[in-house]
Amino acid sequence: MSYNITRKSLPLAVMLASGLAANSALAQLEEVVVTAQKRAESLQDTPIAISAYNSEAIESMGLIDAKDVGAASPYLQMPAYPNATNNLALFIRGIGNADSIVITKDPTVGLYYDGVYAARSTGLLSDLSELERVEILRGPQGTLYGRNTMAGAINFINAKPTGEFGFKQTLSAGNYDSWRSVSHLNLPDASGFKAKLTAAFSDRDGWVQNEGANEVPGYDYTDYYKKETEGYRAALRFDGVEKLLVDYSYDYSDVTSSPPYFQYSGPTGGTTLAGVPITNSFQDRLKHTRSPLGGAQTAFYLPDSTTEVNGHNLTVSYELSDDLTLKSITGYRDFDDEISQNFANSFGGAGTLEVYTKTQQDQWSQEL
Repeated sequence: MSYNITRKSLPLAVMLASGLAANSALAQLEEVVVTAQKRAESLQDTPIAISAYNSEAIESMGLIDAKDVGAASPYLQMPAYPNATNNLALFIRGIGNADSIVITKDPTVGLYYDGVYAARSTGLLSDLSELERVEILRGPQGTLYGRNTMAGAINFINAKPTGEFGFKQTLSAGNYDSWRSVSHLNLPDASGFKAKLTAAFSDRDGWVQNEGANEVPGYDYTDYYKKETEGYRAALRFDGVEKLLVDYSYDYSDVTSSPPYFQYSGPTGGTTLAGVPITNSFQDRLKHTRSPLGGAQTAFYLPDSTTEVNGHNLTVSYELSDDLTLKSITGYRDFDDEISQNFANSFGGAGTLEVYTKTQQDQWSQEL
């Protein structure tokens, strides 16, 4: 008994190869260029544990401020400081500094705006609408970034002027009477000079209701987690001389927010700062009941916290050769931070456990 088998596999192999090639082309990712190692290179070629979000990802994911970036990154935590939602504490892989507003405590996560080091995370809740990308470097980065980067570093890189006239307006609205407006204006090239202007505004009512029954004259009667932001940015670029590139930017942000909400677990005894005995009835009047089905945290008034930030950045690059570039990064930043929190209040609405903190900082840096 014999069998005669004829195989015709070549056409099938060609078809499979063509299909694989087509799928490979479709599967190619868009190249993301990062500067995590102080030079421009592809994200896939960077030997660092790094994540990057470009402008398209920021817009499609709905990332409005830095806290949204933290929510989208499981290894990055950005909890609000207990006294104010304006200030965020930075943690990468569980390492960070919870006392973000204490100027005597250095952070463990480095924060950079276009290469300029920011000594504090104050003002991080400003709008991200102008960003070209965000880079998050995980793990110690002391070799290239120096001190205060034991846990990692975060780079915010803003978009540069294009030199082509263009205007873009974005409007959005949501629940809790929230709205947001972002305006971009690119001016045309003028003898090598390019400019871009951006303005961003947003407002949102508090989303945790304050059921306090009394109002104090001169104070806004607001709910918890109210937020209002205002920000401006001007960017200038000069590339009219061969091998020379000059970038200057100025940014301003003003964030106003009401205090965060606290679940009150209740002390076991003692007195308040005013000498009032702390009893069960006193706890029930001032703060949240321990019952999960009843009660609400109340405050006779909720003082606002405000954060105002100004920043200047001047970057000058000169290409000495194909393999060598001299770059100067000069930065100046200052902030004025006023934090208020009404932890418990006293009888009559005097606010014996109100905490007020005012912090001012000016910093100047130069890097070559």
